[in-house]
Amino acid sequence: SKVQRSAIRIPSDKQEGETWIGDRLSEDVLGQVGSQLLIKRPVSSFRPYVLGILCMRTEVMFILLEMTHDHLWKIQNNKDLSGERTIIQYTKTFDYMKAEDRVQICGFILWLGCVQKHSFRTFILGD
Repeated sequence: SKVQRSAIRIPSDKQEGETWIGDRLSEDVLGQVGSQLLIKRPVSSFRPYVLGILCMRTEVMFILLEMTHDHLWKIQNNKDLSGERTIIQYTKTFDYMKAEDRVQICGFILWLGCVQKHSFRTFILGD
């Protein structure tokens, strides 16, 4: 579709000062990913973190957002965000059609399935 084709960028489209993630994804897609992670922040099992998985054709990328409770409260209540900072980290992309990449991500994906079913706090912390 038109949206999917414009979501993935050609490396020559890189703008001055962009990070490597800007080589792969358009600014609109990065904004959408950040918004989706922000929406999940209040219910994340990993608070103050939110873990996401971005799928692009046969590749997957793991994304981690870190945001304090105070920062989220300020956003929700339209308060001044001066001095606040949210961090989003990305892994390299893994192509699940390549055996060596599957080996690297299979255990982690299985672990995530267990955490999702039982909740992180119960599964890991025993709460």
